[in-house]
Amino acid sequence: MNRLIRRALAQWQSWQTRRRIYRALPELRYLDQAEREARQRHGRINEIRKAKREFMLSALREGRANG
Repeated sequence: MNRLIRRALAQWQSWQTRRRIYRALPELRYLDQAEREARQRHGRINEIRKAKREFMLSALREGRANG
């Protein structure tokens, strides 16, 4: 039972975190969606992950992620 509660709380917390990130950086939602679709198609995700990493690094450099 404790494991179920911990899992539910962790999922809720990650959902909240994703909501905040997507609100600050809406472009990231599209990269996550593209990665999710590539995963479902058993496609390559390396290029998407590299693009996501570069996007996050540039956003952090510019200070856009500071809410």
